[in-house]
Formats: sequence, structure tokens, C-alpha cells
Amino acid sequence: MRAKFTVVLLLFVCLSVFGAQTTPVTVNQQESVSQLQAENEAMKKQLENLEKEVELYRGDIRDEISRTNTNMALWASLVISFVALITGGLGIVIPIYNNHRNDKQIKEQVGIATEKAEKAEMVSEQMMKEVSEIQEKINKDTAAAEKAAKEAKASQLFAEASNETDASKAIELYSQAIKINPAYYKAYNNRGILKMNNENEKGAMEDYNKAIELNPNYANAYYNRAILKSKGDRKGAMDDYDKAIELCPNYAKAYYNRAILKNKKGDRKGAIDDYNKAIALEPNYAKAYNNRADLLRITGKLENAMADINIAIEKDNTDFVAYITRGEIYMDMGKYDEAIPDFDQALAINGSSKSALDHRAECLKKLEEKEQNQLNEKKEDERDS
Repeated sequence: MRAKFTVVLLLFVCLSVFGAQTTPVTVNQQESVSQLQAENEAMKKQLENLEKEVELYRGDIRDEISRTNTNMALWASLVISFVALITGGLGIVIPIYNNHRNDKQIKEQVGIATEKAEKAEMVSEQMMKEVSEIQEKINKDTAAAEKAAKEAKASQLFAEASNETDASKAIELYSQAIKINPAYYKAYNNRGILKMNNENEKGAMEDYNKAIELNPNYANAYYNRAILKSKGDRKGAMDDYDKAIELCPNYAKAYYNRAILKNKKGDRKGAIDDYNKAIALEPNYAKAYNNRADLLRITGKLENAMADINIAIEKDNTDFVAYITRGEIYMDMGKYDEAIPDFDQALAINGSSKSALDHRAECLKKLEEKEQNQLNEKKEDERDS
């Protein structure tokens, strides 16, 4: 009997922990309850005392229930509580378990959703980055295309100007090219040449200076500016020729023109050295042969001079100056009769050449003098005989 009471007491304690829930009772359970009631009729007083003790626990249970936010039903009678004990306990445990499981599932789903959102954000950022890079490339390509189009137009105008025989029209075309491409240093240089040829020395100098400002390593601009400076600023011209040769060591024309300037300054040896260099770089440089021949003539090296001038005429038989030079060499050799045909040829090419006319007249005079001297000598010989 005491064992049965202990079972009842334990079951009642479980009820106090899990709570009561009105859940249908099976037939077998009802029979067990009836049997227990019959057997424990004598224990009513003890149960009543036990109920009082249980009532003391109810306060604690209510506190626990309030902490867990679970609404508990009022305690039924001891028997009803006993009958509902098992099913009531399960009724509490299952919802709690289910709630716990649901919470876990929700947390897992939230975690998955968060992870997906983070991945989506990363993908979005990557896509935005790629879009930005593409847009930047498009902008660069667009700018490059616009620049290329302008440069192409400027190059077209430059080509037209280079082929234009009318200097004024050519200058206008170069100006248009410069307007489209203000950094077109070659256009400045070529326009400067035309201005110099048109005796616009100030405008030419401005263009050469601008070309050099845009490209300090542009040898042609130094060369052309040196030609312009050589008219009055020989030192400045020499500096520019030196710079042009420094930038372009194979610049045959720069050596040629520097040789002319050196000769004017009295440096004949330096001039010959530069002519030698120009000829070495361009073996068909007829003018260089001509000028070197003239220097060799002046220094008394007539045979060497004659060799050079013959090469010059062989390479370019249209240069009247070369014929004048050879005529002068013949004159220095005393061969006036051989000099006259060269002066005649020079006049045939350039009938207004004063030098050719003067030298030819001098040769004729020398021949007349020679002939007169010969006649006088003959007369003297006849008198003596």
C-alpha cells in the first residue's frame, strides 16, 4: 500500500512540473484509476493532507509557469490530476520540443537566408565593379577614338599641305591642322619653312620655337632654325646645328650646312671635316662634293679639287654652280680655254648667273692677253732674227 502511495506521489510531482492538460483518457487508464480509488479509500485523509502539501507547491509552480510564459490550468481534483498526469506531461513536452525544433529550423533558415543575402551582396558589388570598369574602359576608348579621329583629320590636312604647290594655301592647311591638333609640332616646323621662304622670318622663328617647345628632341626644327639664325646669329645657328647633329648623328644636311657656317667663320679644316662626314653619310651628295672641291681649290689642292668636282657633276649635271666651280679650278690651273665651256654650260642652265658671266669674260680677256703676248713675242723674235 505504501508503494502505491509512493507511485501516486511521484506522478503528482510530475504533474506539478509539466502541468495539466485536458487530454482524453483511454479505457485502460480509467480502469486503473477506479481500482486505485477502491484500494485507497482508506487513504483519503492522508491524500487530503497530501493535497494541502501539494497546494504549497502550486505557488512555486505558478512562478515557474509565469517565468516560462505558459498558462497553466487550475488544479483539478487529485484523481483527475492523476488521470491526466501522463497525457498532460506529454502535452507540455511535445510543444516545447516542437517549439525548440521550430526555433532551430528558423535560425537555420535565417542563417541560410543571411548567407545567401551576403553572397548576393558580394555578387552585386562584383557586378557593380565590373560595370564600373566597363564604363571606364568605354570612356577611355571613346576619348581615344575622338583623339584618333582628330589626329587623322590633322594628318590628312598635313598631307594636303605637303603636296600643295601654292605656299599660301599650304600655310592655311598647316594652320588648320594645328587648330585641330595644337601639339602637331611637325606642322609648326613645315609652316615655319614656308614662312621663311616667304621672308616672314619672325613668323618662321615663332613656328620653329613652338615646334621645339612641343618636342625638344625634334632635330629638324633645330636644323631649320639654324638656317634662319645663320643670317645674323652665327653662334646661335652653330648651337642649333650642333644640337641637331647631337639628336641625329646621321643628319648629313646638318653636317653640310654646318660646314658652310664653319667656312664663313674661317674654320676651313672644320668645314672640310663636316663635308667629309656628309659625303660619308650620303655618297651621292653632289653639293657636298662641290663645296669640298671649292675649299680644296682655295687651299691650293687643285688636283683633289678637280676629282671632287668631276664627281659632283657626274652625280648632278643640272647644277650650274658645279660648272662654275670646275671653271674656276681650270682658271687656277691657267687653263682658260677649258674653263670657258664650263661657264658656257653654267649660263645655259642659268643665263642670269653673274658669276658665270664674269668668269667667262675674264677667261676671254686672259686668252686675248695670252694671244696678244704670243703675238708680241713673235714680233720680237722676228726683229731679233
